Amino acid sequence: MPKRIRCRCGGNAACKLCLGKGKYEYTPGPMGWQPFPCPTCDTGAPAAARNADGRCATCNDTRSIDPANPPSGGMWDDLCKILFGA
Repeated sequence: MPKRIRCRCGGNAACKLCLGKGKYEYTPGPMGWQPFPCPTCDTGAPAAARNADGRCATCNDTRSIDPANPPSGGMWDDLCKILFGA
């Protein structure tokens, strides 16, 4: 069953992972939630896909995306994860 996961780019239109929507779909494979290569870096990350400090907006220059560790959705999201698990 596909899950909608928050993207680290924050809705950047140049992001190749979420295409500027802020979320992307991911279906865990037989081995579970596995990291995968950053599609923005693989295509040569244009200047529009870079942060102010020059890093890739999608993966922060780690060259991989970990769907098991999405960015925080705010205080309520953090509190729910602490109390109920992810």
